[in-house]
Amino acid sequence: MSEIKITVSDEIFRACPEFCFSAIICRVKNSPHNEKLWKEVEVFSTDFRARYKMEDINKRKAIFATRQAYKNLGKDPNRYRPSAEA
Repeated sequence: MSEIKITVSDEIFRACPEFCFSAIICRVKNSPHNEKLWKEVEVFSTDFRARYKMEDINKRKAIFATRQAYKNLGKDPNRYRPSAEA
């Protein structure tokens, strides 16, 4: 696998000093359908919906922090939704 270099600008660190980043590099086999995977997705989704109400999603710690970082960078998180919230 070739080397991957990820650079985060100083602007991000100024707006969000506690910024943390992680990445996963892996090889996957793409297939049209995987029954086992879809069962896992359904179990997770059912559990998630039971725990959280839509109106409370933006109060979850990671999403709240991301929305705050957007605001610190001058972006409206209601217009440009963080991917974890979408």
